[in-house]
Amino acid sequence: MTLTRCRSLALALLAALAVAVTVPADSAAAEDGAPLPLAADASVQGVLGAGGAWCWFSDPRSVHVVSPTPRTFTGWIDSNGRIVVSAYDHETRALKHVTVMSFFVVDDHNNPSLLAHPDGNVSVFWSGHNGTTIWIRTTTRPGDITSFGAVRALRNFAPGDRVTTYTNPVRLPGESGRIYLFFRSGHTHQAFVTSDDEGVTWSDARVLVEQPGHRPYVKYDSDGDRTIAFAYTDGHPDEIRSSLYYSAMRDGQLLRADGATIGRVDDGPPAPGGGDLLWDAKATGVSAWVHDVALDANRWPVVVFATLRSATDHRYHYARYDGTAWRVQEIALAGGSIASDSREPSYSAGITLDHEDPSTVYLARPSADPTVAEIERWRTPDAGASWTAEAITQNSPVTNVRPISPRGLPDGAPLQAVWMFGAYPYFTTFRTSLSGLASYTRGTQAASALQVGASGTVTRPGNPVRLTGRLVDPATDAGLEGRELTLVSRVPGLTTWHRVEEARTDVDGTAFVDVAPTRSTEYAFDWPGDDSLAESRSPAALLSVLQPTAVRISGPTAPVMLGSPISIHARLVRSTGTPIGGQLTTLYGRRTGTLAWTTLATRSSAADGLVTFRRLLQQPTDYRVGFAGQGTLLPSTSGALTRRPVAPPISGPV
Repeated sequence: MTLTRCRSLALALLAALAVAVTVPADSAAAEDGAPLPLAADASVQGVLGAGGAWCWFSDPRSVHVVSPTPRTFTGWIDSNGRIVVSAYDHETRALKHVTVMSFFVVDDHNNPSLLAHPDGNVSVFWSGHNGTTIWIRTTTRPGDITSFGAVRALRNFAPGDRVTTYTNPVRLPGESGRIYLFFRSGHTHQAFVTSDDEGVTWSDARVLVEQPGHRPYVKYDSDGDRTIAFAYTDGHPDEIRSSLYYSAMRDGQLLRADGATIGRVDDGPPAPGGGDLLWDAKATGVSAWVHDVALDANRWPVVVFATLRSATDHRYHYARYDGTAWRVQEIALAGGSIASDSREPSYSAGITLDHEDPSTVYLARPSADPTVAEIERWRTPDAGASWTAEAITQNSPVTNVRPISPRGLPDGAPLQAVWMFGAYPYFTTFRTSLSGLASYTRGTQAASALQVGASGTVTRPGNPVRLTGRLVDPATDAGLEGRELTLVSRVPGLTTWHRVEEARTDVDGTAFVDVAPTRSTEYAFDWPGDDSLAESRSPAALLSVLQPTAVRISGPTAPVMLGSPISIHARLVRSTGTPIGGQLTTLYGRRTGTLAWTTLATRSSAADGLVTFRRLLQQPTDYRVGFAGQGTLLPSTSGALTRRPVAPPISGPV
């Protein structure tokens, strides 16, 4: 049966937020700043997360809990740098969102992973792309998405490593509920820490997979008891011919699929080749990249992966252990890389397993329009020998990629798959949102729109400026009192926002923050949401700061003969000493002892701020170089440089 699409669902942002700047009366105004635009909504089954994206090496991205009521939690990073978690209530069909971190680096490697606790609480884990910290938040009331506790930091990396990427939490009930958290430590280690107290404290890190000089990539799953399965490459497919392997960890032992021992975890990481070889890149001349691993009802492993013959020829494979041997089969052509930026030629559209039944696969592949991928559900009754397929999306106006199936979700329940849709130039410039097989209502959360009050303000360095944010009910435009807004800032042209401070709204819904920037800065107010209002951020307001400049002049120190050429050098710099290039400067001169200055020449400064003027020295002369100012650069003039010519010696008979 082909699944057809529902009508377009309009995105309703939740909570109106305005930012205004109080400025001197003589300040100028420019165009309003604007956040990154979201992708247009396609005709999809349901819009789960506006602006959302993820990579495929932090999992689970979505988990199902049954206590106190059936709910599915899903996490992502959005195009404004928010780490967001949603909760879909399967009884009421209500969807809520919360922001667990308001300003983070915009990069889809930074998407969160989720862990369901036995009591119905949920933990969320995330880190930066080569970040210095793993961040953790846990709900304090089971099933309640609005009850996330304080942010906690974890920095237990492998010895000598200082950065981390990806998070993958796994619980083993057969080890008294011990939690394993897997992550990339440094660049070449795949490491893990453990917790025996529901994530309150963590062990030192140990390395599980290592390939010196290269970056292994790993996917994880468990049997819900004592075994952790993992499939991994020996490097990045853009850097080496990457092969694919499988191993398992149980009771401190590293095992192959048939139970044969590879070694002990405590003995350190074995060579990647110690596991079962699923794809031999050396023999085939073609790299592989793992996409998912799961264990079936017999606790036998299943792996899906892509092989990469070129940037335009990717292929999906299904590998399944049948109790005696691995059966590896190519199942579908995957098209090429989803990234329109040529720097990522190996980003396949995506394939994933249904972890409740790994005989079911969700994949994305090109449609009749090769620029648009569609989501399909494939099922096999015979371990991959044959398949039936059904369309999840069709006739889409934008591409659909990177599907997942929520962990723990019963078959037939809504939200069987979630995926990204929209434009994907690069992992820091995605223009995607998230969709899923469900229809959503917004419960009691109010609809809204985002506004910006003023932008383009110009001020002098260190001058106090008052920023004003207003939170309103968009239905009535009435201010919302007593809400805590966060002012964030960033350098114009950069994507990372930084916290400035919090301020609480007054009876009119207005909050004030005084700032005194020393350089041009973009500001925005952020609202994390509550039970009735979802998260929101105002568009950016640019506060332009005038920059003092200086002109430093120099010339020849040796005597100069009358009528000889001289070079006068000047350097245009900011008050910090950094050079200013491409700006017009003027050389002025006057006869020494007089008052009036005359324009002699104009030249533009080079990239290093240097400008050189050449003149003939005919008389004692004072020189100076001036800069008239441009944009936010203030004018400046050098001091005077005086040069007196020396008369030539008299030659001839005495």
